[in-house]
Amino acid sequence: MERLIGIDFGTSTSVLRTKMYDNDKPVGEQLYVQPVVFNNGASMVPTILRCRDDIYTFGYEAEMPARNSTVYSSFKLDLQSEDPEKKEKAKLLTMKFFQYLFEEYKHQEITGFLGDPNVPNTTYISYPVKWESETRDFMIETAQEAGFENIIGMDEAEAAIRAITLQCSDVLHSEGLIFDGKTSNVLLIDMGAGTTDIVICKYTPGKENTNEILTTWPKGGNITFGGQEIDVVLKDYIVSKFPIEFQENIRKKITTDKIKAWKENTVSPSLKNNLTVTECGYAENIASYMDIMLDEFCLDKEELERILGEYIIQFVQLIGGAIMDSGLSPEDIDLIVLTGGHSKWYFVEDILSGKIDKFGDLNLTQIYDNPKRILSVALPQETVALGLVYSKISGTLSFDKSEHLWKLYLENGSLTDLKEAADLGNINAINELGFKYSLGVGVEKNTGKAKELYMQAIEKEHPMAYYNLGCCYFDNNQYAEAFEYFKKAAEKEIPQACNNLAVCYKYGLGVTKNEEQALYYFKQAYELGYKGAKDSYSSLFKKLHPTGAMDSDVVYNGNDILEYAKQINNITDSSFYIGSSIPLQKINNFLAPHLITELDGQRLICYYDDTMFGGGKNGFLLTDRYFYWRPFLENLKSMELCEIDNVYMDNNNVKIAYKNGVFTVPFSSNNKQNLVGFLQRLIDCLVSRN
Repeated sequence: MERLIGIDFGTSTSVLRTKMYDNDKPVGEQLYVQPVVFNNGASMVPTILRCRDDIYTFGYEAEMPARNSTVYSSFKLDLQSEDPEKKEKAKLLTMKFFQYLFEEYKHQEITGFLGDPNVPNTTYISYPVKWESETRDFMIETAQEAGFENIIGMDEAEAAIRAITLQCSDVLHSEGLIFDGKTSNVLLIDMGAGTTDIVICKYTPGKENTNEILTTWPKGGNITFGGQEIDVVLKDYIVSKFPIEFQENIRKKITTDKIKAWKENTVSPSLKNNLTVTECGYAENIASYMDIMLDEFCLDKEELERILGEYIIQFVQLIGGAIMDSGLSPEDIDLIVLTGGHSKWYFVEDILSGKIDKFGDLNLTQIYDNPKRILSVALPQETVALGLVYSKISGTLSFDKSEHLWKLYLENGSLTDLKEAADLGNINAINELGFKYSLGVGVEKNTGKAKELYMQAIEKEHPMAYYNLGCCYFDNNQYAEAFEYFKKAAEKEIPQACNNLAVCYKYGLGVTKNEEQALYYFKQAYELGYKGAKDSYSSLFKKLHPTGAMDSDVVYNGNDILEYAKQINNITDSSFYIGSSIPLQKINNFLAPHLITELDGQRLICYYDDTMFGGGKNGFLLTDRYFYWRPFLENLKSMELCEIDNVYMDNNNVKIAYKNGVFTVPFSSNNKQNLVGFLQRLIDCLVSRN
């Protein structure tokens, strides 16, 4: 026998659920769980502390007013604060709150309320998708210090999808939205008070349900779309109804819990039923007590959308970003599941079903055609906790944690994430960690450790690992070994390896000297995007063939640049355009708010539309003088071509190096390696011509 404990430590509400298993089989009904209760029967507890004279009260008791006391709420959000003082305070409050949760749990365990008190426990704890590894580790350590046993961490989105696919299977079958053996693409949106977490998965129901998680989102950035952000806007709305001379004082008096109650009990349900909110009892009581008049309340859907405009746009951006990261298109989404207390707002379903498109069109065509494909969970606040304790019965859940950690490392540069991803066998992480050990970046330099890691990556056929290991040998004057690894990397079209292989042939390092072979590999290195090989090729060609003409693929012959671009183009993507085929409407969108007239005097060479829906706002544009680029959710950037040093591939991204740094080219196509060579040749030609 074993008891699973699920702890969903929420920004505004926390939930604990338990479930008994015998040999990994559920005891009793499959979906039955036992809640840890609070305040003589409540199935969840407010995440609130009150301190008076260094004595703390928690949950419902902390909601009771007390003189000379301080109330702490929403402190979970400060666990990732950049303010060290706020962060440490949040850690202290979290530890105290977990001690309270454990005391409540332990009392009910000992009394037998949760079943046999003598069985071993395994505790699952959830955290937001975007949290850094340091914060996730802190949560696990805090639960352990509080007294919980055998702690396992799981992000909230993964927990939610485990619960949903179990709870909603019968409903989805009965509606004819899923069939045994048929895979559906599911978009789950967990909308909590602090953050909105998203997971996209391939769900296949059957004798043993399977889930393949494609992405969890967001992986970073400043967009959270939490329910508390609406609380702030509604508070401002209420304060604005008071005479201006009282507003500053009123803002201090109005508490978050009162705003939240008005939002959940009045505003959200009223607007969902197309009613206009004309009063706020709490504000009117304050006004009556102060003997002042309030401006009229008239909060309908139009007014809410006006005051929440920028905030609601974040929701559309979150969904669009998640779909793009999953590798699916919007049309591929078969089902949407909404959970979390924040999911009850009318505009959520209206945006997802296409009824509201003024904040951006998500193009979810299957959902637009049949809004029944949006499923809203009845008790959204407990979804995550249920998913934690359903972990043994939620089917086969395929989630590559190592890949998730690798992507987190790319976002935040955390060495902890990198090492954990490498320990879990992520091939890119193993190679990257080897690179850090070889140079001593963030770790103590250790060439032996670097070689060991490169060998592990080579066993998994990582192309750059061959090159990196060759560099280790080359730097140690072991040229024969270096040559062998450079050769293997060159066979995998690593441009730096081709260049180094050419150097070995040119000077006879580890191989018999052969300048014709050196010439061949210098040329190959340049064609693959290694700019430094151009001069080496040119000088060696002139030495070996003083009267010959160099390959026109390597040296631009001076003809029309657009004809040359078309001649060398090998990018097969409908979003890539050359010359006169570039749609001017897309360029207008790409440049906005700048005008296309700002390109006067420049010749448009090529353009790539990197938007999900073909709107043209994101991507890159090459002219005969400038390179322009606009990443997702960022402003337009530009650079003179003469400032560009090199175009190259790094971790499956196209990068451009210039004198002050490196940037990533917005290019989601699979033609990345082809783009490297294409851009490098064109930029070199344009710079030399100018």
